[in-house]
Amino acid sequence: MMKEMNEDEKIRLFCEAYQIEEPERLKRLYDIDELWLNMPAQPSQAEKQALQELIGVQGISGYMDYVRSNNTFELMMQWREKTGNL
Repeated sequence: MMKEMNEDEKIRLFCEAYQIEEPERLKRLYDIDELWLNMPAQPSQAEKQALQELIGVQGISGYMDYVRSNNTFELMMQWREKTGNL
């Protein structure tokens, strides 16, 4: 089903799942297909908060929003470390 969706729809659904209010930032910085493949489709509240902090939509650890990078792997590894989902 995910392959049939366009990129904007995938981003919209991911942002809804993780309560991210800035889909353009996510689209600009990260590969949505990699995020969908490697992150839980139904995240817990702690998992949502961890990702929000890492991408800079809340909290003080939003340093990644200044880095234009396709290194989605790094984001996922930091998220896994922060949430204990190793």
